[in-house]
Amino acid sequence: MLLSRLTPIIFLAALIGGMVLVWQAVPLPCATPTEYSIGTFDSRFGISQESFLKEASAAETLWESALGRELFRYTPGAAFKMNLIFDERQEQTIEAQKLEDSLAKTENTQETLDQKQKKLLAQYTAAGREYERALSDFKKHLDAYNADVQKWNKQGGAPPEEYDNLQKVGKALEKEQKELEAKRQEVNRLAKDVNAFSAQKVAVVDQYNNQVEQYVNRYGEPGEFDQGEYVGQEINIYQYDDLPHLQAVLTHEFGHALGLVHGSDPRSVMFHLMKDQKLNPLTLSAEDKAMLSKQCNQTAWDIILERIDILKGSVLTEKST
Repeated sequence: MLLSRLTPIIFLAALIGGMVLVWQAVPLPCATPTEYSIGTFDSRFGISQESFLKEASAAETLWESALGRELFRYTPGAAFKMNLIFDERQEQTIEAQKLEDSLAKTENTQETLDQKQKKLLAQYTAAGREYERALSDFKKHLDAYNADVQKWNKQGGAPPEEYDNLQKVGKALEKEQKELEAKRQEVNRLAKDVNAFSAQKVAVVDQYNNQVEQYVNRYGEPGEFDQGEYVGQEINIYQYDDLPHLQAVLTHEFGHALGLVHGSDPRSVMFHLMKDQKLNPLTLSAEDKAMLSKQCNQTAWDIILERIDILKGSVLTEKST
């Protein structure tokens, strides 16, 4: 009789003990810091490990400050690896940055050529007006000289004094004509120089367009990148534009390592694209913080209930099929 009375108590104790063991065995998210170290590190990214770790530290601090506890810790030799893997994605980024630099240089060169051409065009315009004025004066002087010559020829010749005067006027006209020709040549030279600037501007643009064509032929039109990924015991970084972008990618992948999924707010670090986030300085959105709090403040009971729900869903699915 005593044994039969003790059986429910023993069962209850065993049940409670089992529940305690299960409770203790449930790993709580964010309970202990994830220790990480450097794994594969390709030097073609042009960044030192020290600089990389500095951005990683800034990335982890964003999450830690929001939650108020340590979540990650750099520990040399740790099993969790941070890998910097160079492939076509970063190669394309580097080439795209070169193209942007080339565009900036092209625009600067175009602006410089425009300024020089405008200055030269003003000289050309002024020289052209001066030439036209000098040509008009020369024609008047020549017409007057020819009229005097014809007048004296009709009278059988000019008196010595008038003849000497005509000789002086003739020589003055010859000098004026040479100066006029020099002005004409200067105008033509300026016109060629102005046109040469136009040709230079076209050549500069053509050179840039050729670079763009080569880029498109090699990589296709610019598209979206998978900049990084979190896979089990490692984070792989494949592409970033600059240090603020690197910090953003690291923060995003650290979020996945904490168990966060993609957000719906384009301003969130956990949004699936790096697009509308504020990068300098990088900040967590309200959505990021809410997902972090929900994930990291779970109790063992929350996790057990979630697993039960998943198990029920799986059983119902099997029955329906």
